[in-house]
Amino acid sequence: MKVQIQALDRSDTAGLSDLLLMMSAGDRKTLHTCLRLSSFSWVGYVGEEIACVWGLVPPSLLSSQAYIWLYTTQVAEGHQFLLVRHSQMVIQTILNEHFPVLTGHCLVGADRSIRWLRWLGATFGEPTGRGIPFMIRKKDG
Repeated sequence: MKVQIQALDRSDTAGLSDLLLMMSAGDRKTLHTCLRLSSFSWVGYVGEEIACVWGLVPPSLLSSQAYIWLYTTQVAEGHQFLLVRHSQMVIQTILNEHFPVLTGHCLVGADRSIRWLRWLGATFGEPTGRGIPFMIRKKDG
C-alpha cells in the first residue's frame, strides 16, 4: 500500500468528506475548527483511505511556536512506521523553516497519538486532568 502525506488546503474539506461522514457531530465540529485555525494542515493516506489529519495553529502571526493537533483513524493501524517516517520529514521542515517549537496536549490513554508524538521527538509533561502537555523542539546542529 502506498503511504503519503499531502498538504491540505484548509478551505477545501471536500477530500475529507468520507471521514467527516463517519465522525460524530462533536468530532466533526472540532476538526473543522482545527482546520480553520491552522496555518498548515496535512492529511495522511494509506492507499486511498485517510489515516490521519493534522495541523499547526500558531497563537499569533509573529509567534515562533505553534500548537500541533492530530486526528487518527483505524486506517493508521499497521502502517504507523511509514506514516511516522513521512511525518518526521514534514516536522523537520516545519521546525527548521517556520516554528522551532511545537506544543500541544494529548488525551491520557490516546496511545496511538502518544506513540506518534514520541516518534516525532515529543517530550511530555505531567498530566493535568485528562490532558498531557508535550513539546517538540528543533534539534541544534
